[in-house]
Amino acid sequence: PTTDVWTIKTNQNVNSAIVVYDIVGKQVLSMSSIDSEILIDGSNFKSGIYVAQITTSGGIEIVKLIKK
Repeated sequence: PTTDVWTIKTNQNVNSAIVVYDIVGKQVLSMSSIDSEILIDGSNFKSGIYVAQITTSGGIEIVKLIKK
C-alpha cells in the first residue's frame, strides 16, 4: 500500500507500457517507460484498489495496487 508512489522493477531496461485502472475498470493513468524502475504517481488517486497492466516485449503482467 502507498499514499503517493508505487515502484515497479523490471529485469532490464525495456520499453514498457503501463495502464492503471480503478476497481470498476475505468482507466486512470497511461504511461510508458524504458527504465528498469518505473514510478507510478498515485498521489492524485482516491483511496482504494487499482490494477496496473504492464506490457513489455516479454508479455503482459497484471499487478494489484492499493492506495491508502
